Amino acid sequence: MKTDMNKEILIEKMGEAIFERFAHFMDEHDYQTADCLHSEWNVDGVDPEDGEYEFLFMNDLSEVW
Repeated sequence: MKTDMNKEILIEKMGEAIFERFAHFMDEHDYQTADCLHSEWNVDGVDPEDGEYEFLFMNDLSEVW
């Protein structure tokens, strides 16, 4: 289904973006910020793409209000 494919692409892009920023902060020796990004992505120390996790998506509510 196309919607599922779009969700997979979004998850992949989100993981790539977080990893790129994580690597940047590690290179800058800003370990606190890098750790925050790591904690934001990983669930109980596990990369969610490696486990049995489900990503939840919400509809865009920015125009409702």
